[in-house]
Amino acid sequence: MYFFILHFEVRNLGYKLQAAESIFPMATNNEKKTKYKYLGRAGSSAHIDAVEKLTRRNLIDELERVIQSLTESYLGFAEKVSPKFMPLLTKNFLTNQ
Repeated sequence: MYFFILHFEVRNLGYKLQAAESIFPMATNNEKKTKYKYLGRAGSSAHIDAVEKLTRRNLIDELERVIQSLTESYLGFAEKVSPKFMPLLTKNFLTNQ
């Protein structure tokens, strides 16, 4: 699930969080869901919390891409260098043994 923060300028009301699907409870009816969650003005605790969460999520996504890229590079390198040792290298690398 991906989120992003929208800034809206209606008399400087603040920021809202937007999701791809309706997951946030509505302010007027908790049984209904909406795509948006009001965060308040810049610097409010809800706004700061949302920015920190999005930053952490982006870091996690980037680290996962780096790990995937390094794994693919390692496996490609090991396969080219010594195909007969590939099962041993793969087992040791992927299981940290």
